[in-house]
Amino acid sequence: MLRLVDLDTAAFNKVMDANRLPKGTDEQNRGRDEAVEAATREATLVPFEVLKHCRSLVALAETAARRGNRNSVSDAGVAALTARAAAEGAYYNVLINLQGMKDVAFKEATAAEAHSLREDIRRQAAAVNKKIEKEFEPR
Repeated sequence: MLRLVDLDTAAFNKVMDANRLPKGTDEQNRGRDEAVEAATREATLVPFEVLKHCRSLVALAETAARRGNRNSVSDAGVAALTARAAAEGAYYNVLINLQGMKDVAFKEATAAEAHSLREDIRRQAAAVNKKIEKEFEPR
């Protein structure tokens, strides 16, 4: 995940650099448009990777809740919530980057898969938190 932070920064910088390319002639405009599209695709795929990793993070939180120390089960709940928050942020970043893209097939496929991943992560995190909350019910 830390590596993805650096990749996200680099991808954002590529988008900014592409947007600064000259746009005076038709050839420059085409080159600039292609560079912006390529950089935006990369800037979309980085948070998409974060989103995919969040599913694994929620699974780890579930394992910690199920098999970890009962006295720190609340930490597993926080981990699930944190993974869900990271997934939501990554999902939003995917969507905002897709807005500027011209490749309709890429936009639709990526948006659909990102939505599916986010919903899966939401369900998984909710299940983890429900298990943890049961631990705190009076017995």
